[in-house]
Amino acid sequence: MSADDGLDDLLNDLEEALVAPSSTARAPAASKPAEAPPQRETKTKEDESLDDLLEDLLDEDIPVVKCAVPRPAQVDAAAAGAVAQCKGTKCSPVFLAGADTECGQGSHAQRRACDHLRCTKCDFAVLRFLNVTWKPEVDYLFFRNNMPDKAKLATSLGRKSGTASYCCQCSWRSADQGKVSTVAEDTELRWVCGGH
Repeated sequence: MSADDGLDDLLNDLEEALVAPSSTARAPAASKPAEAPPQRETKTKEDESLDDLLEDLLDEDIPVVKCAVPRPAQVDAAAAGAVAQCKGTKCSPVFLAGADTECGQGSHAQRRACDHLRCTKCDFAVLRFLNVTWKPEVDYLFFRNNMPDKAKLATSLGRKSGTASYCCQCSWRSADQGKVSTVAEDTELRWVCGGH
């Protein structure tokens, strides 16, 4: 018996099993004796070692890291100054501040200058320069042509201690020392926190 004959027999048996009992099923070829299906080959040593490796990988405990911000009721007086910073959390509200203000994730309790600003108008990251201010002659085309080249942008910055200067491709601002403001206060800015 050839391999094709065995395959035909298996297909006929499968067809009989799938046909509904009410319909007439095709009988297997009577001229051919029924044979037992061919036995699978035994696993080789390579197959067994691969199976063992896969089992080892699936059995390993994968640690799950959860990022949680404590609720106000869970924060005690000693930890009131520490805010949990997790990847994916954003500033609320988004602050701009001078060079003397700490950077990081800002909140109403922690007034920090956001250092992950992104502009939704031009889709550029917002750059921050410390202890300098924008010269009065800078304009839209200057930023449009020179962003994000920090060396070219630095040509239009003047020294001013404590000031932080921000820019994207379409907007620019300087924040004086000790002054903390929110991005929402300036209706022309389309800057958002990109996440911490």
